[in-house]
Amino acid sequence: MIDGLRAIAMTGIKRLIRRRFAEVQTVSTQTLKRWLDQDPNSVMLWDARSLEEYAVSHLPNAQLAPLTIAEVRSKGVAQLEQLGSVPIVVYCSVGYRSARLIHEIQTLKPVEMYNLEGSL
Repeated sequence: MIDGLRAIAMTGIKRLIRRRFAEVQTVSTQTLKRWLDQDPNSVMLWDARSLEEYAVSHLPNAQLAPLTIAEVRSKGVAQLEQLGSVPIVVYCSVGYRSARLIHEIQTLKPVEMYNLEGSL
């Protein structure tokens, strides 16, 4: 019963994220796995969670997102110049923080970024 409720809640959260951040592209875990299996350097992984959450666990080869939403807003485009041509996949616990970070970055500069569907 509890697993069923969790699945229903997660479905609702995914819908909310898709509605709120409709312009943010998503990638499934299966597609991400395929990309990484083909070439581990084909994408960059950003963890949009807090430093404390990242310290507990994170995906292999993921780095803590180098920008917070506040930093994107305050530093603007200059901070985004460091982003290369490799697509960036961003994740968090459920997908909201990562979608929000992608949205903020893309309002300043078009960068190929994807929100990991369902996140961790």
